[in-house]
Amino acid sequence: MKKLIIIALMIVIGAFQVPGAQAASAPQMIPFEMMPGSLGHATTLVPAASQFITNHSLTANTAKTITVPAGARWVNFSPRANLWVNFNGGTAMIPSADVLDGSGSYFNPPMFYIGPLYAGGVTTYPALATISVISDTTWVLTVMWYM
Repeated sequence: MKKLIIIALMIVIGAFQVPGAQAASAPQMIPFEMMPGSLGHATTLVPAASQFITNHSLTANTAKTITVPAGARWVNFSPRANLWVNFNGGTAMIPSADVLDGSGSYFNPPMFYIGPLYAGGVTTYPALATISVISDTTWVLTVMWYM
């Protein structure tokens, strides 16, 4: 009888260890960390896959404002078409002439830090609240967020 009880307990405990056996939880933002290289040092340029991903439907030549999720400090875009991003609070634009006043949009950006900037322990620039994007093609933009 004791063996049956032990086996039953092992089955119940094992069910909670199987991936997918537990209830699904809300997506969580994970910290941005560089993955360790072959010598164990965090030097490679490959971040872990984010668990908080958003998709944004873009219409050709129409700017879209994306709200930065609470706690996000890093953003990684996966453009499959031309993408211009404005990080300075302005509206993203596809440039047709020189933009020399600093308000230009970044073309096909890599991963960026969007959190607050500090100098001497004081916040010099707050974290971004919104990002403006635009494309010359209609498609769906996938964005990975990290804290």
